[in-house]
Amino acid sequence: MDDRIPPHTAPEATQETVRPRGRAHPWIWAALLVLVVAPLAIPVYFLGQLLLSTVTGEEFGKPTVSCDEAVRFLGAPLPGAAHDKRCQEENSWLDAGYDIRFRITRTALDDWLATAFPGIADPWYSTDLCDDGVDACGNLQFGDQPHGRALAADLTAVYGDDGTLLVHIHPFDV
Repeated sequence: MDDRIPPHTAPEATQETVRPRGRAHPWIWAALLVLVVAPLAIPVYFLGQLLLSTVTGEEFGKPTVSCDEAVRFLGAPLPGAAHDKRCQEENSWLDAGYDIRFRITRTALDDWLATAFPGIADPWYSTDLCDDGVDACGNLQFGDQPHGRALAADLTAVYGDDGTLLVHIHPFDV
Protein backbone atom coordinates (compact mmCIF):
# COMPACT_ATOMS: atom_id res chain seq x y z
CA MET A 1 0.00 0.00 0.00
CA ASP A 2 1.11 3.51 -0.85
CA ASP A 3 1.16 5.85 2.18
CA ARG A 4 1.52 8.91 0.07
CA ILE A 5 -1.42 11.24 -0.41
CA PRO A 6 -2.44 11.53 -3.98
CA PRO A 7 -1.68 14.97 -5.49
CA HIS A 8 -5.30 15.92 -6.05
CA THR A 9 -6.17 15.54 -2.35
CA ALA A 10 -3.09 17.26 -0.93
CA PRO A 11 -3.75 20.30 1.25
CA GLU A 12 -3.01 23.49 -0.57
CA ALA A 13 0.40 24.75 0.13
CA THR A 14 0.84 28.46 0.60
CA GLN A 15 2.99 29.91 -2.04
CA GLU A 16 5.19 32.78 -1.10
CA THR A 17 5.36 35.54 -3.63
CA VAL A 18 8.91 36.45 -4.24
CA ARG A 19 9.59 39.84 -5.77
CA PRO A 20 12.49 39.96 -8.12
CA ARG A 21 15.44 41.88 -6.79
CA GLY A 22 15.73 45.53 -7.82
CA ARG A 23 11.99 46.15 -8.00
CA ALA A 24 10.70 48.67 -5.40
CA HIS A 25 7.42 48.50 -3.57
CA PRO A 26 4.67 50.84 -4.90
CA TRP A 27 4.72 52.91 -1.69
CA ILE A 28 8.37 53.77 -2.31
CA TRP A 29 7.46 55.16 -5.72
CA ALA A 30 4.64 57.18 -4.18
CA ALA A 31 6.98 58.63 -1.54
CA LEU A 32 9.59 59.49 -4.17
CA LEU A 33 6.92 61.13 -6.31
CA VAL A 34 5.81 63.33 -3.42
CA LEU A 35 9.37 64.24 -2.47
CA VAL A 36 10.34 65.17 -6.04
CA VAL A 37 7.14 66.60 -7.54
CA ALA A 38 5.97 68.74 -4.58
CA PRO A 39 9.13 70.89 -4.39
CA LEU A 40 8.97 71.41 -8.16
CA ALA A 41 5.25 72.19 -8.19
CA ILE A 42 5.46 75.03 -5.64
CA PRO A 43 7.74 77.31 -7.70
CA VAL A 44 5.74 76.50 -10.84
CA TYR A 45 2.55 77.55 -9.03
CA PHE A 46 4.02 80.87 -7.88
CA LEU A 47 5.47 81.61 -11.32
CA GLY A 48 2.03 80.94 -12.80
CA GLN A 49 0.41 83.30 -10.28
CA LEU A 50 2.99 85.97 -11.05
CA LEU A 51 2.39 85.61 -14.78
CA LEU A 52 -1.37 85.76 -14.27
CA SER A 53 -1.10 88.90 -12.12
CA THR A 54 1.06 90.51 -14.80
CA VAL A 55 -1.42 89.69 -17.55
CA THR A 56 -4.57 90.67 -15.62
CA GLY A 57 -3.10 93.70 -13.83
CA GLU A 58 -4.06 92.39 -10.40
CA GLU A 59 -1.55 92.50 -7.60
CA PHE A 60 -0.03 89.11 -6.82
CA GLY A 61 -2.28 87.19 -4.46
CA LYS A 62 -4.97 89.87 -4.20
CA PRO A 63 -8.26 89.00 -5.87
CA THR A 64 -10.18 91.83 -7.52
CA VAL A 65 -13.57 92.51 -5.93
CA SER A 66 -16.40 94.87 -6.73
CA CYS A 67 -15.87 98.34 -5.38
CA ASP A 68 -19.38 98.16 -3.87
CA GLU A 69 -18.15 95.46 -1.48
CA ALA A 70 -15.05 97.46 -0.53
CA VAL A 71 -17.06 100.68 -0.09
CA ARG A 72 -19.56 98.92 2.22
CA PHE A 73 -16.60 97.84 4.34
CA LEU A 74 -15.16 101.37 4.30
CA GLY A 75 -18.49 102.79 5.45
CA ALA A 76 -18.66 105.73 3.03
CA PRO A 77 -19.34 105.94 -0.70
CA LEU A 78 -16.48 106.87 -2.98
CA PRO A 79 -16.56 110.42 -4.29
CA GLY A 80 -18.60 110.99 -7.42
CA ALA A 81 -15.62 112.64 -9.09
CA ALA A 82 -13.45 109.53 -8.63
CA HIS A 83 -12.41 107.71 -11.79
CA ASP A 84 -10.14 104.76 -12.69
CA LYS A 85 -11.45 102.91 -9.61
CA ARG A 86 -9.92 99.55 -8.73
CA CYS A 87 -10.66 97.48 -5.63
CA GLN A 88 -8.98 94.35 -4.32
CA GLU A 89 -9.41 92.15 -1.30
CA GLU A 90 -6.48 92.32 1.11
CA ASN A 91 -7.09 89.97 4.00
CA SER A 92 -4.42 88.69 6.32
CA TRP A 93 -4.37 86.20 9.16
CA LEU A 94 -5.09 89.05 11.58
CA ASP A 95 -7.55 91.36 9.87
CA ALA A 96 -9.89 91.87 6.96
CA GLY A 97 -9.23 94.68 4.55
CA TYR A 98 -9.45 96.06 1.05
CA ASP A 99 -7.24 97.99 -1.29
CA ILE A 100 -9.19 100.82 -2.94
CA ARG A 101 -7.52 103.00 -5.60
CA PHE A 102 -8.90 105.83 -7.67
CA ARG A 103 -7.96 109.15 -9.27
CA ILE A 104 -9.44 112.49 -8.22
CA THR A 105 -8.53 116.19 -7.95
CA ARG A 106 -7.07 117.50 -4.70
CA THR A 107 -10.03 119.76 -3.88
CA ALA A 108 -12.52 116.97 -4.62
CA LEU A 109 -10.59 114.65 -2.29
CA ASP A 110 -10.58 117.19 0.54
CA ASP A 111 -14.31 117.87 0.05
CA TRP A 112 -15.10 114.16 0.04
CA LEU A 113 -13.09 113.48 3.22
CA ALA A 114 -14.78 116.39 5.04
CA THR A 115 -18.23 115.10 4.01
CA ALA A 116 -17.69 111.34 4.38
CA PHE A 117 -15.65 111.50 7.59
CA PRO A 118 -16.51 114.74 9.40
CA GLY A 119 -14.50 113.77 12.50
CA ILE A 120 -11.22 113.58 10.57
CA ALA A 121 -8.70 116.26 11.51
CA ASP A 122 -7.88 118.93 8.97
CA PRO A 123 -5.39 118.52 7.42
CA TRP A 124 -5.85 114.73 7.20
CA TYR A 125 -2.38 114.19 5.84
CA SER A 126 1.28 114.38 6.72
CA THR A 127 4.13 114.74 4.30
CA ASP A 128 7.14 113.94 6.45
CA LEU A 129 6.08 110.42 7.55
CA CYS A 130 5.20 109.03 4.12
CA ASP A 131 6.99 106.27 2.23
CA ASP A 132 9.20 107.21 -0.70
CA GLY A 133 7.18 108.12 -3.77
CA VAL A 134 4.10 109.13 -1.75
CA ASP A 135 3.25 112.84 -1.60
CA ALA A 136 0.72 112.76 1.26
CA CYS A 137 -0.36 110.07 3.72
CA GLY A 138 -2.54 109.71 6.77
CA ASN A 139 -4.42 107.30 8.98
CA LEU A 140 -8.17 107.67 9.40
CA GLN A 141 -9.59 106.35 12.69
CA PHE A 142 -13.34 105.64 12.57
CA GLY A 143 -13.92 104.67 16.20
CA ASP A 144 -16.59 102.11 17.02
CA GLN A 145 -18.13 100.60 13.93
CA PRO A 146 -20.61 97.77 13.49
CA HIS A 147 -19.17 94.29 12.94
CA GLY A 148 -18.02 93.85 9.36
CA ARG A 149 -16.95 97.45 8.89
CA ALA A 150 -13.52 99.08 8.91
CA LEU A 151 -12.18 100.50 12.16
CA ALA A 152 -9.43 102.50 10.45
CA ALA A 153 -7.93 103.19 7.05
CA ASP A 154 -4.53 104.15 5.76
CA LEU A 155 -4.72 106.73 3.00
CA THR A 156 -1.98 107.81 0.60
CA ALA A 157 -1.97 110.20 -2.33
CA VAL A 158 0.49 110.57 -5.18
CA TYR A 159 0.34 113.68 -7.36
CA GLY A 160 -0.01 112.98 -11.06
CA ASP A 161 1.21 115.08 -13.98
CA ASP A 162 -2.37 115.69 -15.11
CA GLY A 163 -3.37 117.57 -11.93
CA THR A 164 -5.04 114.57 -10.29
CA LEU A 165 -4.11 112.45 -7.32
CA LEU A 166 -3.79 108.69 -7.30
CA VAL A 167 -5.50 107.87 -4.00
CA HIS A 168 -4.96 104.59 -2.24
CA ILE A 169 -7.19 103.73 0.72
CA HIS A 170 -6.60 100.60 2.77
CA PRO A 171 -9.52 100.13 5.20
CA PHE A 172 -9.04 97.38 7.79
CA ASP A 173 -10.82 96.09 10.88
CA VAL A 174 -8.12 95.39 13.46
